[in-house]
Amino acid sequence: MVFFEGSSDILFNYADALFGGACTSADQGASATVGVQVGSNSANQYSFNTASVADGTALLWTLPSTNPAISVTPASQDFGSVAVGSSADRTFTVQNTGGGTLTGSASTSAPYSVISGGPFSLAAGASQAVVVRFSPTATGTFTGNVSFTSNGGNVSPGVTGVGTASPPQISVTPASQNFGTVSVGSFADLTFTVQNTGGSALTGSASTSAPFSVISGGSFSLGAGASQGVAVRFSPTATGSFTGNVSFTSNGGNVSPLKWTSSGLSGNVNVDLSRDGGSNWAPILSSTPNDGKQVWRVTGPATTLGRIRVCNLGGTVCDTSNANFTIQP
Repeated sequence: MVFFEGSSDILFNYADALFGGACTSADQGASATVGVQVGSNSANQYSFNTASVADGTALLWTLPSTNPAISVTPASQDFGSVAVGSSADRTFTVQNTGGGTLTGSASTSAPYSVISGGPFSLAAGASQAVVVRFSPTATGTFTGNVSFTSNGGNVSPGVTGVGTASPPQISVTPASQNFGTVSVGSFADLTFTVQNTGGSALTGSASTSAPFSVISGGSFSLGAGASQGVAVRFSPTATGSFTGNVSFTSNGGNVSPLKWTSSGLSGNVNVDLSRDGGSNWAPILSSTPNDGKQVWRVTGPATTLGRIRVCNLGGTVCDTSNANFTIQP
């Protein structure tokens, strides 16, 4: 009989299987039973029973390990492409495939981080999720490892992800312009500023209708963070009051002014959008000044049943646009 201390295995060999043979004193039939003490007051019994054995028959019993052993799956994680400023999460599973209690922790380095399940204490057979986050701050490919260290061994599965430029996003200020009083035959110029608050290149144009016109900056192509002035001219050809809009359309969204009037309403207001004619609402401006004008960056999905609602912060006083409008894709 051979005891393997490293693996806790036992090898039992039949030197002579013949009754009355060289090992007559061990003629005990066709069964073999081995008892192994595994604690101060406990033991495991392992048996083998067969109708026929031969000289040199070897039986190997593998005893359950009392030592913890770590297993981590999967062997690696690919986070794919993630825009700079955004994040993506993936999960590893750590398990104690041995005995006893497996204790340890998981760690990694930027742009990766362990957001849950970092420390673990697992009984035999137990497992736990370890969530890793990829948060790129620059473009490019990033590879790394998540280090699992424990009293049952260490494992370092790989992680990889690609940081991509965030999509373009348009911003236009101010929300409106007042040209004041201008004599017929004269003109006045005022400027809006269009800015790319996203990552990729923002391209688009600005337009309006008479008696207003865009005299410079009407088309733009702006890198991340860049801005440009858009000059608008008011050239009245008749007396009276004139209102209009400057439409900014781009690959980072479109900007349209929102205007409303109120009486006897103090404090800020909430502005909501419905895409189904007023059945359901989603906020687009929260606690914005009740100044009767704001710039709204239009985003999808497209609809022909758009409506705007302006409410006091308590939601007890509201007014809705009189008709549906279209949001184009």
